[in-house]
Amino acid sequence: MRAPPNPVRALQLAAAMLCLQFAIGVTNDLADRTSDAVSKPYKPISRGVVDARSATVLAVALTVAGLAAAATINVTTLAFCVAGLASGFAYNFGLKRTAVSWLPWWAGFVALPMAAYASAGALSSRLLLLVPLSGLIAFGLYLANAAPDIDHERRSRRASIAVAIGAERSRQLAVVSIGVAEVLAIVFAPPSAHADWVLPAAGGVLLVALVAVLAARISRPFPILALATAVFAIAWVATGL
Repeated sequence: MRAPPNPVRALQLAAAMLCLQFAIGVTNDLADRTSDAVSKPYKPISRGVVDARSATVLAVALTVAGLAAAATINVTTLAFCVAGLASGFAYNFGLKRTAVSWLPWWAGFVALPMAAYASAGALSSRLLLLVPLSGLIAFGLYLANAAPDIDHERRSRRASIAVAIGAERSRQLAVVSIGVAEVLAIVFAPPSAHADWVLPAAGGVLLVALVAVLAARISRPFPILALATAVFAIAWVATGL
């Protein structure tokens, strides 16, 4: 049996992750405030509820707080948090408008679990499997997230893969990408995981979500796919590596 997570270490990691995710979210709204004024006027900066200067100060404060929290764990965790933060900023302030806009998602999806394992001192070569699996999941969720905004992206002249292939194909490819990741994750899971009810149950949840997105042609597939993928990923990690 593995020892339960240290509650103090878990709080440190949660504080770091939350602050850095919020920092990425705030800077995303800052970067898109001009286009959001037309397409998403309900956002706080677009509505004028929060001014750009205040949002910038908040983003800086969240960044400092998140990195400081990561630094209290260990240097390796801090390094993975910096990598995740850098990928988020790269997406917000440049790559979001290019054909490789999904790459920062991949980097972030790799950095997140690696930071968690580093915080527990549990990094190993077996975790390299997370790199291709995270790539497939990141690509699928990126397309699912982009699908509803493709018309706006075209008007903004953004040359992303989602814009090139269209909303319907983005949804279809998102399902395929995440589905392939699920199959590979199950195939490469330790034999003991297959005998446990947790992994099959979580795999069933993800399969239902994938089928629902295709069958019902859900226009905003990201929430359901993100939630179902998270359930499966947590189960896979808990029963495997």
